Amino acid sequence: MRRALPDRDEVELYWGLHFALAMSHHTIREKERLAKLSDGHCDLNDVDGIIDRVVSASMMALTASVTSKAPVRTMVPHGRLTPQDI
Repeated sequence: MRRALPDRDEVELYWGLHFALAMSHHTIREKERLAKLSDGHCDLNDVDGIIDRVVSASMMALTASVTSKAPVRTMVPHGRLTPQDI
């Protein structure tokens, strides 16, 4: 990733790798969910297509302009999110 994106911050590359691996893992583990959600339109046997989509989504995320860091969220003390927490 460093060779492909030499100007990217090291931390952003690690996050990008983490999310790319998470997409791959989730796609492998939760194939049935995608099949149901898409009413069978997504071809889960098209491994090359899946790889292309993971790489494409990862590249879009890693090459997007980062204008600001995400706000820090505090823990929800009661363990349930309410509209005020969001």
